[in-house]
Amino acid sequence: MAKIIIRETLKEKGISIKELASRMKVTSSAVSQLLANPSTSIQQLERIAKAIDVDVMDLFAEDFSSYLLQQIDPK
Repeated sequence: MAKIIIRETLKEKGISIKELASRMKVTSSAVSQLLANPSTSIQQLERIAKAIDVDVMDLFAEDFSSYLLQQIDPK
């Protein structure tokens, strides 16, 4: 399973759970539940990525991102 690094990305960008919730127009509790869920859907990850202005791939640990990129474009 891929390691999702949403909390780390939020910290890097200086965005709190409360701010993310506001941007997503949901409650802080809803965001906390999303972050606690190891099987967050790609649709939810896309919403989070859009809310914090990053590519959805930035929400995955680098080793997984590199693996996916190699699968798409093996050089």
